[in-house]
Amino acid sequence: MVRCPELVVIPRDPAAEAVLRDELILAGESLGPDLEVTAADAVTVDLSSRSKPVTDALNALFIAGAEIRHARAITPDLAYLAARHPATSGRIITPADLARLPLEILGSLPNRSNPLPLLELFEGAPESWEAVAWLNRSPSPEGGTFAEYLEKWRSAVPVKYRNFVDEVRRRFGLGDPGAGAAGPAGPGHSRD
Repeated sequence: MVRCPELVVIPRDPAAEAVLRDELILAGESLGPDLEVTAADAVTVDLSSRSKPVTDALNALFIAGAEIRHARAITPDLAYLAARHPATSGRIITPADLARLPLEILGSLPNRSNPLPLLELFEGAPESWEAVAWLNRSPSPEGGTFAEYLEKWRSAVPVKYRNFVDEVRRRFGLGDPGAGAAGPAGPGHSRD
């Protein structure tokens, strides 16, 4: 406060935030019926079924006292991230556009754990990106747990990547392999 004497701290107003959220929902519904409240201050609308051009409608969105940002992308998360950054807000973007944004933008994903520590793990062992190729080699059983999913991944990767997958488990607080239930390792794979 000493360095910025003009800075004013405004307390949260849950009632005003609820009104804004309701206005965002109405604005989103004016664009399309398939809408998700992505965060307290964001809605995501599936525009794929819209037959009329949407650019003018997006640019015309207005809510008194609020800044409206929008972006279009092939996935809801990509659109959400793009709308939050000034360099991509208001545009139709691709994953390559997002790649040029600061890595910290990923920390704004709603209702998800921060992916930055996981990316730091890859940064420390860049060759481990190759392990991602074995993530979905076979379908996961419906209703399976995340621990089971990671165990299936560990069973599928070559032995040289198993320590990396084990570290991913630890980063998610799941302990060492075998700590969660897992199905059979599958032919040609062992559970070291």
